[in-house]
Amino acid sequence: RPSLALYPGYRKTVQGLAGYCTLGLLADGDPDVQVRKVNALRVQKFFKSIIFTGKYDEAKWKPNPFCFTLMARVLGLHPRELVYVADNPLTDFLGAKKAGYYTLRVMTGEFRDKKVPMEFEAHRSIKDLNELPEYLNEYFRCALAGGRLRPPGGGVLRRPAGSGGVGVAPGPGVGFPARGGRL
Repeated sequence: RPSLALYPGYRKTVQGLAGYCTLGLLADGDPDVQVRKVNALRVQKFFKSIIFTGKYDEAKWKPNPFCFTLMARVLGLHPRELVYVADNPLTDFLGAKKAGYYTLRVMTGEFRDKKVPMEFEAHRSIKDLNELPEYLNEYFRCALAGGRLRPPGGGVLRRPAGSGGVGVAPGPGVGFPARGGRL
């Protein structure tokens, strides 16, 4: 079994979000390796859909908008209803923004200090995933009141019709960043 773990508090955060959000997961790379990671982290039950982009031609992997458009279609949502939450500005946000998602960068892991040109950066950022529920509540409270606050990017979230809740599809390695060894 691989040495891989979620950051402290992330399981509780993702589990809580799954109670009132539609969650999806995008993972690049070899599908067999990514499946082992998801299984090792024991998180599959929290996601309505998990897309392993490695099942498609490499040209369709992130940052290509293909996988983001596919996720929106699988979730039955318009990309404008979604927030993509992740940590890697080199691959995570460009395609999500081109597909129409709002993006939120989680400032943890190996990419936390990575500086990139603006087109690769998320719309907003948060310190870690544990801040996501509070951010989403603030964002949707403002959006419902007609405000202009936009969610940060890197995962996927939406407000289900009539519920006031949100749905989030975190990014692959770190929509809820994991720490530890490789598979």
